Amino acid sequence: MRNLFILLLLLVVQTSLINAQVVNIERLRLQSSKQGWSGSVDGNLNLQSNQSTVFSVNGNAHVQNRVDSNVYLLVSQTGFVKASESDVVNFAFGHFRYTRYVTDWLSLEGFTQLQQNRVNGIASRWLIGVGPRFKVLDSDNANLVTGLLVVRERERETVDSIEIHRDIRVSSYIGASYTPEAASYISISTTTYFQPRVGRFSDIRISSDWNIEVSLRQNLKLVTTFNIVYDAVPPVGINKTVYAIRNGLRFTFG
Repeated sequence: MRNLFILLLLLVVQTSLINAQVVNIERLRLQSSKQGWSGSVDGNLNLQSNQSTVFSVNGNAHVQNRVDSNVYLLVSQTGFVKASESDVVNFAFGHFRYTRYVTDWLSLEGFTQLQQNRVNGIASRWLIGVGPRFKVLDSDNANLVTGLLVVRERERETVDSIEIHRDIRVSSYIGASYTPEAASYISISTTTYFQPRVGRFSDIRISSDWNIEVSLRQNLKLVTTFNIVYDAVPPVGINKTVYAIRNGLRFTFG
């Protein structure tokens, strides 16, 4: 059993160095009440439906520091994707977020994010946003939060002839997590985002994330994630609806 644990830990570390995928930021914060440093390292095997079948091996790492009512969160990823008979495509993702807790139920936050994902038609996408976050429910077994942010977006598609998009979006979301009393080693969480473009609300993105985490050891979890995204105006050549199924491991610390 000890050898199995070491093997799984090495797998997490290896995949974290070569992988990346979009991270549900809210899911990473649902258990962020500890003071000081904390974080996690993920490794995943992914199957995604887009214009073609996509397979990727990826991972991500996040580090968080909470000092009194201030929380600083940094998430970074890098990796590759193999789509059918195409060449291997690299992708990268970086996210920094600052949260200031005003009361037990209200916090203010600002973030910036930079990503590249050529398999989804994105040469580069830069976001910067601010807004409030509300804690609706906080108990030993369940959490419920919601938020509303104004986001400035600059996106360049992989098709060079397409002009650079400079838009403002409203990003509202609702996130929840639940841990059964009879099975405390299992955690279920979900987050759904609604992101219409200001001035053209028919240009909307909807993303929903569903996660099941099973504790294998104190700091090691098996994670299964299903993500589906609808983009009313996607990059050229990309379907309006795409989904991804990810299975992997998460090592936590702090």
